[in-house]
Amino acid sequence: MTTVLRARTRWIALLALTATLAGCGQANSPQPGGAAEVRVAYVPVATYLPALVAEDTGIFARNRLEVELTPTQNLSATPGTLGRQFDIASATPTDLIKAVGQGIGISAVATSSVETPEVATAQVVVAKDSPVRTVRDLAGKRVGAPTIGAAFHNSLLNWISEEGGDPASITGVEMPFSTMPDQLKAGRVDAVEAIQPVLGTMLAQGARSIGSPFLSVGESPVLVTLWTAQRQWAETNGSTVQRWRQSLAEAERLIKDDPKTAREVLRKYTQLSAELADSVQLPVYGGGMAASELRTRLEPWQEALRRSGQFNGTVAADELVVRAGS
Repeated sequence: MTTVLRARTRWIALLALTATLAGCGQANSPQPGGAAEVRVAYVPVATYLPALVAEDTGIFARNRLEVELTPTQNLSATPGTLGRQFDIASATPTDLIKAVGQGIGISAVATSSVETPEVATAQVVVAKDSPVRTVRDLAGKRVGAPTIGAAFHNSLLNWISEEGGDPASITGVEMPFSTMPDQLKAGRVDAVEAIQPVLGTMLAQGARSIGSPFLSVGESPVLVTLWTAQRQWAETNGSTVQRWRQSLAEAERLIKDDPKTAREVLRKYTQLSAELADSVQLPVYGGGMAASELRTRLEPWQEALRRSGQFNGTVAADELVVRAGS
């Protein structure tokens, strides 16, 4: 039983007295000294390791957060669950911008990971003998993507456009990351959008990377993943949002100072083999990023979406990032 689950027993009597109205922007705020319950949807990959470490090592509990983590595989579906099944959910910048642009009242509450030239954990990969050498060579090619409308594929379209190519000239083919190596080997696609640990495995087997498309979206570090919540809930539960951010920042320090423990947690939650969990390149995390910087890092994504033709509107920065805990 985890530290958080043990904390559940200690605080259950107090929490039973706390009125919770899920989805109505009220709820979860603890009595003085109590723990706030937070329902969280996450994807079980290294990208969200700080939250997993905070759960497993008791950081959430020390910050008076009682977190219930639920794994999910589809980031694009999480905006509609906020305020209902979940209070906080992992997301990408494109998920957030499109949702808010459609009138869904959600906001970012914290950064999860960023991409840098030094640590690029998401790259476009081609076969060793492929004639594709640069992103412009993808014209007329088929590219395997986890989700056509997601941030990874959008950044690739943006990259092609920036290099003077035609984004409409490539064909995106949706497929799970796990099948990408076989699909590329079989020649069903000419390139794939791979992340760790699949990326590392493919490169070790001889495949080639032509670069990270995320780095085309603004200046480094480029925002890649974040945590979102229903805006009304986040504004009502500002203290909880602050403690969530604080917990992520503490977990990131632990990951840096105690990588052995961090990778043990990664293996536990992702079911990776010990070899992969110990060798996979971890992303650069940004849970301690100020809300003002998070607003700034989201703006290039609006430009990228418009450039690729996936979003034609404009969303104010203050609508994208909640003020609570700023």
